Amino acid sequence: MNEVDKIALEQHEILQILNHNYDIVFTDIEFYRDGGNLTYTVLSDETKYFLKVIRPTFLTTAVQSADIHLYLQNYDFAVPPIILTKDEQPYIKTGKDDTTNLLILYEYIAGDEPTDEDVENVGELVGRFHNLMESYPNELEKQDKHFFIGRYIDILRSKNHDRIDEYEELAEKLWEKVKNLPRSYCHCDLYIGNIFKTESDKLYVLDFDTSCNAFPVYDITLFCDRTSFFEYSDEGYEKSKMCLERFLKGYLKHRSLTKEEIAAVHYFRLIYHYQIQATIVEIHGINCNDDDFEDKQLDWLKSYINKAKAEANINL
Repeated sequence: MNEVDKIALEQHEILQILNHNYDIVFTDIEFYRDGGNLTYTVLSDETKYFLKVIRPTFLTTAVQSADIHLYLQNYDFAVPPIILTKDEQPYIKTGKDDTTNLLILYEYIAGDEPTDEDVENVGELVGRFHNLMESYPNELEKQDKHFFIGRYIDILRSKNHDRIDEYEELAEKLWEKVKNLPRSYCHCDLYIGNIFKTESDKLYVLDFDTSCNAFPVYDITLFCDRTSFFEYSDEGYEKSKMCLERFLKGYLKHRSLTKEEIAAVHYFRLIYHYQIQATIVEIHGINCNDDDFEDKQLDWLKSYINKAKAEANINL
């Protein structure tokens, strides 16, 4: 069986599962993308829905993600509504043990990423979001030093990277700057792609799979990051600074931040490179980046530090 036939068979099976579990007659399915989990658009006559198929590796976080999504949905917060099954469940479980998949069906909402003109409104949205999550009744996993920087250090050490000492020294300095900052709910993946703007200009928050107890200001850092991840430029630094100023105009209408939290955005922007690199390697394998790439990442970090030091925004 060739790959096209295999995908078609899998999609046919998904349609059967959906039609068995929902009071909706689904007629067609189309693959959207593979971003760790699989996503599809499905049709019922001319009505379109969005389907997420979670792989077994991400099952635990996906269950909590759905719970958070429903919590926000029940408070009429701006999330794409989950479609409940015939049994009033937010998802379908298929398979068992190591082969268990989770299927979550959402209303389909057309739109795109927000623009620069939307940043203040996004700040207001995230401020309300963080406030609402203060009352979330279930326990969140606490993410600490190992998650944010330790995983990547362990990966570099396992590869015997020749600049591991430089990476580790910088990591320790960064963690000292942020470890005592206020903690509460953190989306932990709130980059611009997880904020959605509809054709009617309504803003939505998406994808709660990485939700945790950590630093709320980390969410602000990720959304306001306009630097290029792969190549440092002063232009990206300046764009990030302007985005943060706009964002805070909206956010601070709903939620306060300490001066230390706002200053920590620069430290968290550096920590993000440790955190996301570890996640990429965990998904794609230990050899997905070579030594040259790791060296360029360290040079990126040092270039950013030099710029931030020149503006007295970092003290390392």
